[in-house]
Amino acid sequence: MRLDGRIHPEILRLADQFAQQYTWPGTSSLVPEHAKAIKAYQSLWMKQYGKGCFAWFVFYSVAFVGSIAVKPMLGNPSVNFAVLSVLVLGFLHAYLGYQTSRKRLSADELAALLPVLDLSPVQRAYSEAALVLYRLNLPEETGDDVWKQLNRLIDEETRLRSVRDRGSVGLSTPAQVSSEMEEIRKRLDQTNDSMTREALERSFELCQGRLQAVRDLSLVVERVDAQLEMLAQSMRGMRDSLQRLSTAPSDTNWELDLQPLRDTVEHASFHSQALEAAVNEVQTLG
Repeated sequence: MRLDGRIHPEILRLADQFAQQYTWPGTSSLVPEHAKAIKAYQSLWMKQYGKGCFAWFVFYSVAFVGSIAVKPMLGNPSVNFAVLSVLVLGFLHAYLGYQTSRKRLSADELAALLPVLDLSPVQRAYSEAALVLYRLNLPEETGDDVWKQLNRLIDEETRLRSVRDRGSVGLSTPAQVSSEMEEIRKRLDQTNDSMTREALERSFELCQGRLQAVRDLSLVVERVDAQLEMLAQSMRGMRDSLQRLSTAPSDTNWELDLQPLRDTVEHASFHSQALEAAVNEVQTLG
């Protein structure tokens, strides 16, 4: 079963990025774990697309040979045009087909690549939940709702990670800025020149402002990390719930409670906006 159209685009991108990194010879050296995953992935890919690729190869080969075979009837210019057209169409078809296949991902392919993909804790729990979810025979409305909430959780994680990256860029630690302030204070104590003191006092004031900004940004990063941990725990909780549902006897009357997941999404969305605004404010003041 294909997951494209359901699974979050970021997971699809990461899976494709990894597959492309190791698909072409000489692109990257393979460690044993990666080699095993890529071999399994390529085997699955060939099962899905191998027959179709071979059929089109035969078609264009016949067309190529046929265009040459009609040379006595059409003449050299026409044959050359026909041969060139077949080659161009063949390469174009192959390229577009390959690019289309890169946007598709089956559950088996994701399962093969999952152990070696470089994923965040939230993304890994999401991928594991997706593999369980696709096997469950849930009512369509319930299944759509689960996918929607899981994808929203990934959206919020992406947003929070962006906020964290912005808050961490070029971030000095409070200890580093305090050390700079102490150095300026020592220089103030050692000079009596009025112009030098004026410049150092101004530097000290600027350093105080930097210290406050660094403390504020450090607090924002700390809060973002806490939000990311909450998302990871929520995603793992939903993964475990889906796993329990998949192993429950068919006659068990067990319902999937999506309210905690919805609450987490709303909570994360609210705090993402607040943290984003905080980073913007601190960076503006800084």
